[in-house]
Amino acid sequence: GMLRTQGVRVSRTTHWTGSATQYTRGWYPGWDHAAGSILRAPTRALFTTNGAPTVRSVWQRSPLGKGPTSWTNHGKVKSNPPQQRRSCTTQAPPPPTTPTVAETISDLLFPAEPLLQEEYTLWVNNIYPVKRYSWDIRAKLVGNYERKIHSVFPARAKIDLMQRVVKEGGIYVHFVTEPGQPVAEHLEKMLRYLKNHPRKMYIFARNTPKAFLVKGKPLMEDIINRFPSPKLHVQFKGPDIMLDDLYAKFRPYGRIRDMEIPRGQPKDELRQAIIIMENAESAIAARNCLHNQVFSNTQLLIQYENFQTISYLQNMFTKHPRIMFPLVGITATGMTYLLFDPIRVQSILNRRLRDRYPNKSWQDQFKDKLKYSIISHPTVAPEVVDFRKDMAHRLRAYFAQQPSAVLCITAPAGSGANAVMERAVHGRKKVIYIKCDNTRSIDGFIEELCAATAFAPSFHYLNQLGTYLDALIPSSKNFFSQPPAAQIQSVLQCLTVALRKSAHAHESDQDEQYPVIIIDGLSRMMRNMSNPEQLDPILNLLYTWSTEISTKTKIAHIVYISDDVFAPLTVRKHVESSGGRTDIFTVNDLPTDVTKKFIDARLGNNTDMKMTEEDYTAAINAIGGRVADLDLYCRKLKSGLSPHDALSQMVSEAINAIRNDAFDQKPEEAKNKPWLKSQLWDSIQKISTKGKVDYDELLYTSFNGDEKALHALVRANMLRIVYKENGKIDGVTAFSPLYAYTFKKIVQDPKMSAGIGIVVKKFQIETETAKMQKVLDEMVKLRSLIYKGKLFGDIESEAVRRRRVMLEAKLDEFNVRLEKLEKQLEELNTLQSSLKWK
Repeated sequence: GMLRTQGVRVSRTTHWTGSATQYTRGWYPGWDHAAGSILRAPTRALFTTNGAPTVRSVWQRSPLGKGPTSWTNHGKVKSNPPQQRRSCTTQAPPPPTTPTVAETISDLLFPAEPLLQEEYTLWVNNIYPVKRYSWDIRAKLVGNYERKIHSVFPARAKIDLMQRVVKEGGIYVHFVTEPGQPVAEHLEKMLRYLKNHPRKMYIFARNTPKAFLVKGKPLMEDIINRFPSPKLHVQFKGPDIMLDDLYAKFRPYGRIRDMEIPRGQPKDELRQAIIIMENAESAIAARNCLHNQVFSNTQLLIQYENFQTISYLQNMFTKHPRIMFPLVGITATGMTYLLFDPIRVQSILNRRLRDRYPNKSWQDQFKDKLKYSIISHPTVAPEVVDFRKDMAHRLRAYFAQQPSAVLCITAPAGSGANAVMERAVHGRKKVIYIKCDNTRSIDGFIEELCAATAFAPSFHYLNQLGTYLDALIPSSKNFFSQPPAAQIQSVLQCLTVALRKSAHAHESDQDEQYPVIIIDGLSRMMRNMSNPEQLDPILNLLYTWSTEISTKTKIAHIVYISDDVFAPLTVRKHVESSGGRTDIFTVNDLPTDVTKKFIDARLGNNTDMKMTEEDYTAAINAIGGRVADLDLYCRKLKSGLSPHDALSQMVSEAINAIRNDAFDQKPEEAKNKPWLKSQLWDSIQKISTKGKVDYDELLYTSFNGDEKALHALVRANMLRIVYKENGKIDGVTAFSPLYAYTFKKIVQDPKMSAGIGIVVKKFQIETETAKMQKVLDEMVKLRSLIYKGKLFGDIESEAVRRRRVMLEAKLDEFNVRLEKLEKQLEELNTLQSSLKWK
């Protein structure tokens, strides 16, 4: 027969096998839901041996013949360890024991009642990571911890079966009580052991395992698209349960965020409550322990809510973009300081301030490909270095000393300053060369600064990210991009930290060389930009940083190279305002006695290009010692031109450049120029006659005190201001010796001089006429202020009369000047006509 009591199934079966009578008694607390088999079926049998009854213990599988096998001996359960359970079916049963005669007679006369044992189940969580998505593979990285579960429980705990549920991150542990020991005492012992011996079951576990007694009948399911969730739907199969009772029932498994019983539920459906636990682990424990439990005549049916695929972060970005994107920008900025800046400092140290790759040519080639070369190649002839050894030696001696000032090197364009600087820093390990003369924007300057200093990762990646986001979400680019001044300040701060670390590392080394940082072409970059005023904050940052590095901390030499004669004055103004000091070094043209040697060195031993003394004299008188012009002259000779043709071609090119840039301009272009054609022509005539004109004389006679126009011509490479050794202005001359020779050619050529004179006179007449028209317009306005009376005639106030007299005097002056200009223009036209007829 079969007897069912509280989930315990007891069977008593009689089998006849030969002369043996077999009694089978056992209990079946439930099914193994994973394997679909009964857990165990202990048996006891009575045999007869030689006609005498004998009681033996029989080791037998479960009657259903499935699942894990447990064996009993005289009512005592013996369970194999989990790792051996699967192989129990193939092992031979242990040898039977022979009971005594008294035990045999007692069992025959007084058969014992079936020994009832109850199995309890614990849910142990935090054994595996909870699976939240279908692609969550964290549990596969953890491994099988069923073998280690014994280390979590006491040694005397009789674990009968373990069933892992990877999706929910835990294990069902089935155990039996010791004979004669209360269940509550046994549970208390096991739970106390878990609490006093915390142990995380995998590396990235947040909590230690916790055990809960299973009070209901958990649902073992493997639905693919259903995952654990902190939100539970509790259905009542029976009378409703109050919220207070639900709280008391669910609170032991974890803190509760919210719980409610929705109103307006249909009467023909099961009533339900919604409970939101603090985390998924608490919800899993509550569901697995309370599902199908009968409480107050009501069966609880608990299910997870479908997992929400929209995360809180995605929800915040969707609903509150104006808040989230600034936060992301702030976070990115913080990451720049916390994570990027140490990497950038180390990059500067390794690639610019340390000799990591000595004597390795492939490394130099690799750095050249990445645009990280230490110093650029000179664009002028290398022979110039041999004729300026004294200048290079002076710079090398200057760099060997401790930094005490910001060095400014001023040199006309094409004078070979870069070659001299290369010779001065040749062989030094710590040289940073920032070349920005071809840069036309602030972004280009930032890229050049980052490349020269090996500042990586640079701002290019954040700028690209901001561009992509701006295409998706307008106005989001500003959250990731920093202002140009902030970017440059960040580069300079990282460079300062790297310089200090390098200086501290070699503090005890007396032979250690000071780093040299060269900034070349700031003035030309300003001329290339359409709006140079936007560079003012950046220049202030650079000059202040230069003062701090070279004058105050004295850890590196800062060198500014410029072809603008006013650059040293600007640098001195900013540096001295910050409490620093400047040194000025001037690179002039080659001396006359060196020019001939330079030409011979550039031409080499080529016998086809022989020059006479007259050719040398003509070239030196026309070109002078300007290295760039001498180099161009030698290249023309190598191309096959004769010395006379090469020189004539260079003079013609210079004349065309002057005419195109100064005189043959469109009216729209002429208005944008800060100087007048008459001012330039007057300067050309004076310089062609005197060679070098006094600065004040030229300023107050040709420019009428307009210093801005004079400086504009200097920056346009038309004129050049010459300084004395003490730093005072010596005079104004042509931009180069070739231009001075060209000025003489223009003035001495009657046709060209007459043509340019006509253009200038017409321009002056237009200018004077426009000024006179303003005087006439004002006189018309004054006429409206005169009172016209009928009795006494026109009445004019004293103020109006005085202003009218002044305007009439100016009008007379304009008439005189216009008459003079018209007469000069007529003479030039007559001269030009006569020249044409000839």
